[in-house]
Amino acid sequence: GGVQFLFASIAIEYVAQGRYPGFVTVATGVSTIGKSSFGQSAAIFQGQTCLALCDAVSVYAQDGKGQTLPDDVRALLEQIRFRA
Repeated sequence: GGVQFLFASIAIEYVAQGRYPGFVTVATGVSTIGKSSFGQSAAIFQGQTCLALCDAVSVYAQDGKGQTLPDDVRALLEQIRFRA
């Protein structure tokens, strides 16, 4: 039981080949906030080259059932939400 964040969908687009060995930078944040779910977007870079993009949707759940996002969770998500 208890609180869970369940992935409802994940989409990854590979846009360039990376080099090994090498360092990568991952930029990620919250893209959308809904009633019981939120979207996350990420990009992976090696130097100035974007290697991959990812979009995912997570659902806030309790005991496996979607629940309305509590105000404190929503406030935390707002802090890392992308601004247009």
